[in-house]
Amino acid sequence: MIDEAWEEKVLQPAIGHAGTGIGGPSITQQDVFAFWSPLDSQFLKLMVKFSETYPVDFFSPFNEECFFAYLNWTRSLDVQGYFQLRAQLDPIVTRNVASNTLAHTGIAYAQLAQGTSSPVPEFPNALLVLIVPLIVLAVLVAGVGVARWRSGVR
Repeated sequence: MIDEAWEEKVLQPAIGHAGTGIGGPSITQQDVFAFWSPLDSQFLKLMVKFSETYPVDFFSPFNEECFFAYLNWTRSLDVQGYFQLRAQLDPIVTRNVASNTLAHTGIAYAQLAQGTSSPVPEFPNALLVLIVPLIVLAVLVAGVGVARWRSGVR
């Protein structure tokens, strides 16, 4: 099972949620910009290919608002924080959900779900052999960090 999968876009150093360096608004605020759409679509294609190569019973992407809308980058938006950006993005997402209007990333994911997307070029199994342990290691490190934080060990 792969749940809440999305590629992180860290453009500047940030301290994540609860000081762990993982997630939180300071990381995900980068996801709202439209120039990420091709990368997001490619990430979804690769994750579907991964799920087919290494049978995964359930795959759930995160940031599903990217299926419906992005904001076009401007200098003034670039300096805004997460909640300011979301205040601008959320009404657009809501409108597009209500009208069943998909952004490019949403169209790409719908095609993947229906099996009508263009295939992802084959990537070497050796690359997957490297990626799988890294994913497992990242999950373990995140789990240890959360466990230490919950137990009060700093």
